[in-house]
Amino acid sequence: MANKALVQVTKSGLYCAAGDFYIDPWRSVETAVITHAHSDHARAGHGAYYGSQSGMPILKHRLGSEWDYRPLAYGEPVRLGKATVSLHPAGHILGSAQVRIEVDGEIWVVSGDYKRDDDPTCEPFEVVPCDTFITEATFGLPIYRWHPTTETAREIYEWWQQCRAKGRSAMLFCYALGKAQRVLGELLTYTKEPVYLHGAVDVLTEIYRQASVPMVPTVPVF
Repeated sequence: MANKALVQVTKSGLYCAAGDFYIDPWRSVETAVITHAHSDHARAGHGAYYGSQSGMPILKHRLGSEWDYRPLAYGEPVRLGKATVSLHPAGHILGSAQVRIEVDGEIWVVSGDYKRDDDPTCEPFEVVPCDTFITEATFGLPIYRWHPTTETAREIYEWWQQCRAKGRSAMLFCYALGKAQRVLGELLTYTKEPVYLHGAVDVLTEIYRQASVPMVPTVPVF
């Protein structure tokens, strides 16, 4: 293995000198490789945006259509400088990706956010063999323990029905991108009743529908 790191931390974000590109940069750069469209990873103002094909519609919706977008299919290699770069499913939200970087036979992978649990609304996490893995660890501490998703979805459905029986509205708050669509997808196990959506959630949910992601029926309210 080479002694020099393929990816380094700079004032603009994670940088690969061999390919002269940044991963999820937080300052404007010439070439950005974006792991997914959440706002802490994707920002406006870069020269070129490389990202997954399935994630591009979300990225364009959030950042605007005026940028230079360069979609890649999962596993499709692209040559950037001396580096060969490809994107692989991260299992986080629709179109989320891990960035695989290969230079002179050495392989690094930058994950961005990822999850290994099943999720009917996005591509499943792919294990990518590598020499070095750079991972986010938002919930990496052992104090975090999650119930199975099917159990949580069942609890949400039962709470909804209990509210209905009492003549009350059931209002659930969650992230507009990713979490909301996952709830809508998981609820299909228990119901096909419509769910009313805030407009900010509805427009992103429609992008998921255009990607043929199965979810319960929805109705925008404002």
